[in-house]
Amino acid sequence: MTAWLTVPELAALLGVAESWVYEGTASKRLPHHRVGRYVRFSPADVDRIAHATAVEPTRAPRLRQVAS
Repeated sequence: MTAWLTVPELAALLGVAESWVYEGTASKRLPHHRVGRYVRFSPADVDRIAHATAVEPTRAPRLRQVAS
């Protein structure tokens, strides 16, 4: 069985504040599970969070050349 993460463990893994994780769970923006009053994150939840917050690269704007 794979271990589920707690809020402090997920925050450390993602490099964010614990308050960010708590706010995300309270607003239901982050997938999570409640076990009684405790919040836990399955490995699938962590994958979903990583994919949902990913930013796709965009093409950099081309700079115009100034005529000399």
